[in-house]
This record gives sequence, C-alpha cells and structure tokens, in this order.
Amino acid sequence: MVMSMRPVRSRSNFQQQQHGPPCVAPSSSATLLPLGTPTNQQQQQSSRKKRFGVANIPALIQNTISNMRRLDYWKSLLLPENYDASTIRRLTLRAIVWITGLTLAWYVWHQHVGSYERTRPWKAAPIISVERTCPRPTYETLADQSSDIKPTTTRTTDAALPAASQIICMTTFTDEKKRATAQKLYGWRSFDGMLDITWKNKQSYANKHGYQLFDESNQVDKSRPPGWSKVPAVRRLFKEENCTWVFFLDADTVIMDSARKLEEFIPTDPTKHLVMAPDKTMKNGYNSGAWFLRNSEWSLDLLEKWWSKTWHVRQVGISKSGDQAGLNACLKGVFAENGQGLAPKQCNFNSFAAIVDPKEYPDHEVHFKQKEYFLSEYYYHKGDFLMHAAGVDNKEVVVREFLELAT
Repeated sequence: MVMSMRPVRSRSNFQQQQHGPPCVAPSSSATLLPLGTPTNQQQQQSSRKKRFGVANIPALIQNTISNMRRLDYWKSLLLPENYDASTIRRLTLRAIVWITGLTLAWYVWHQHVGSYERTRPWKAAPIISVERTCPRPTYETLADQSSDIKPTTTRTTDAALPAASQIICMTTFTDEKKRATAQKLYGWRSFDGMLDITWKNKQSYANKHGYQLFDESNQVDKSRPPGWSKVPAVRRLFKEENCTWVFFLDADTVIMDSARKLEEFIPTDPTKHLVMAPDKTMKNGYNSGAWFLRNSEWSLDLLEKWWSKTWHVRQVGISKSGDQAGLNACLKGVFAENGQGLAPKQCNFNSFAAIVDPKEYPDHEVHFKQKEYFLSEYYYHKGDFLMHAAGVDNKEVVVREFLELAT
C-alpha cells in the first residue's frame, strides 16, 4: 500500500507566503531619515509656498519693480532669440485672440451706448418761455449804417452771385452723403437728415433779408472728422463766390427770431475780421458752431493755420472732431483789445439749448429758477436770435421742438 505524502511547510515558508518576502537589510550606502523628515517633493512644495506666500509679496513686488527699471529687462522681452518657435507661435495666437476679443467687446459696448444716446429722449427746459435781456455788441455794426445787399438764395455750390458792395453769405453742411466708413461704424452723433430738417428755416431767413445761402456738403473731407470741413467750405466761398462776410452755422442750429439781421453782429471796423462767441464748456475758449469771418488775407491765413493743426484731429467716428480745439489754438491774442476778433456775449447768435430728461421735467418746471441755466447768457431764452443744439447726440428731437417755436 503506497502512501501519498504532502510536503511539509516550515514555519518560515508559511510566514513568507502570508506576509511576503522578508525585509531586506539596508545597504551601507542608503541613508535612513528620522521619522517625520520631509521628502524632496514636500521640500519643493514648501519652498514654493514660501516664495509665493503672503509674507513674501512685498519682496516680490520690489524685485519686479527693480527688474522693470532695467533697460535690458525690456529688451529681453522684445528679442525674438529669447523665445523658441513654439513659444512665439503660442504668444502670437494668444495676442490675436485677446485683441480680437477685446475689439469685439468694445465694439458691442460702443454700439449699445451709441444706440442709447442717439435715441435718448430730451425736452427743452422751461426757460424757452422766459425772456431775458441779452447784452448787445458794444462795437459799431453794419446795422447802424445803410447796407446795399442784393437778395438771392441758392443751395447749389456753383450758383453765380451778383456783384454788390456787401455780399453776406450763410453756409452750413453735413457729412450725410460723404461720410467716412469709420464714422458710419463707430459714430455716435449723427447729423443724418438734420440739414433737411433745418434747411427751410435757414432758407426762409436768408430770403427774408437777402443773404446768400450755400450748402457746402460737397466740401466734406473724408480724411478728417466732418467738423474740419468748415475750413474748405468757407475758403471756397471766399475765393469762388466773393463773399464779403461768411456766417457759418452748424446744421443743428435754428433761427429763432427771423426779424433780427446779421448786420447787428458784423462790425464796421475794417481791422476786425472774426466775430465768435465764447463757449461755456471751454475755459477761455470759443465755439465754432456759429461765427462770422471777413473775406481778407488775414482770414485766409487763419484758415490755413487752422487746417494745419493736425495734432488736434480726433479719431474719425467719435463724437468730437477736434476742429474747435484746433481753431482755439490759433486764436491767441486775437480777441485782445487790439486784436483782429470780437467776442460778443454768446446769447447774441449762438445760444445753446438747455435740455432735460423728460422724467425730470416736472422738477425743473417747479424749480427752474434755481437751475444753472436760468437767465444764463449761454442758454437759449425766449427772444434769442439763434438756438444751437450743441453737445446733443439725439439732435432731431431737440431741433424739432425748437422749430415749432421759431418765428
């Protein structure tokens, strides 16, 4: 009888199967760390926390500022050899994405705000029914003398003017037909249709008193914001139409008292060439929305200097053109006692429209005497010669309200 024998497992073999191989004694080259000693990875993390911790923020700022003061720091940022090709491609792509995103975000914001401003409702302040005395010019004017002005009016730029001892011309324009692309895309303040709305008012006034009236919209220079085209417009009238005096007025102006004559503002002194009203929004400045200029060498020289002030040309598309700042840069000493210009009070021929939000109108109706515009020489009151809707983006609603009051 054959007996089967099972292998007998020793105690050590049994423990090895249950608990794995026995521990290997460390070699003589290995270093045993005391319990609780941090590893290399933990040390790196701790070092990083110390470098970027709150306590080290002042040191980081000081180090950054000291680096930024070094010229070689900025040079190193601009040198292509300090970057590999992949880094340059990555930075370029990020720059393109950021610039595109910021441009789109700015454009959406700009259009949103512009749309609101162009349609924002306004209402004339209660002073439109309040009379206030406006100081008349202190100098002698043509109204004090008899004038020989032959009546004729035209809106075409090639109309032939009759020969006369005094040819007083009126002119205005808009950029509606020759607007630059940037002006169409980004412009807030729109003069679209403004000349069609106010032209009848200006034409009726010119017909009544025998002044020349010209639409100089064809003189708009698209390389600059539209306000600068006042220069070529007036210059053309001097050289081609032989106007003795030119009264330029913006398209957003309304003749409120047609019984008044331009001769009331034009001086007889042959040494005076410019008549312009102060601008309340500018310190010691003058408004280019309504002004008189004599046909003379001095005036032509002024127009050339004005046009040369390219530093003041604003970016096409924003509300302001910069033409007024450019003109004021040419007027140093002009309105001095012995200068070539005269500056009567603004209420004479360039009264600004005082407007309020319709929601706030009830308060203004009750307390208008406490408001800044009450009896002010800068704002239109009943009886003023002209209203100018200056600084308003939604011009149509303002101009139409004043047209109903014009006489």
